[in-house]
Amino acid sequence: MRIVKIVVAIIALLFIGYHSIEIKKLDEVKRASAEKFDASSFARNFLQKTLPPSFIKAPDVGTLLEALKTAPKEAFQKMSNAVAIGNIRYFLVKGQGQITKIQDDEVQVLLTNNNEPVSITLATEFIYGNAIRDAAGVFDIKPFTNTTDINNISSEINKIIRTERVPAFRKQIKVGDAIQFIGALEMNQEYINLQHLEILPIEFNKI
Repeated sequence: MRIVKIVVAIIALLFIGYHSIEIKKLDEVKRASAEKFDASSFARNFLQKTLPPSFIKAPDVGTLLEALKTAPKEAFQKMSNAVAIGNIRYFLVKGQGQITKIQDDEVQVLLTNNNEPVSITLATEFIYGNAIRDAAGVFDIKPFTNTTDINNISSEINKIIRTERVPAFRKQIKVGDAIQFIGALEMNQEYINLQHLEILPIEFNKI
């Protein structure tokens, strides 16, 4: 009787083991791997091709500030974008000014193309979130069903700016230099703060 139980147990284990193993052809595994979403390539194409046509429509920082002071609700409706629903919105902006301070994690710029002096900060280290991806309103979320892919796009965009574009920019500049920039500004439409403007840079160059 004991031998019968052992035999039955062995058969059961073999049955479970056989059905728990999924055997796939090697070419199927390779194909699935090749079809995995490449967030890095998407981000690079986004920065180089998808986003630049929007630059011409970006308002000057001074123009945006004036609109936020006089008609904030309308400014958010017409000039901001975001994929997610909520109070956090993003603006694509441009400006030019003179560098007044260079620090490890930021560059301070006094804008010169406004009616009144405005000091802004260009972030050079803490570049994160969805601002650059969403500010222009050209990122289409509909083709994506995986939120991980959507988040990875932002991460890769920020990484390219932080590790490639910012270091090249910092090598060229010094205090007193005049620069132009395109960037993304994050703002909460319920708590508008115009005193400290931190812009995530997208493109910048000396004038």
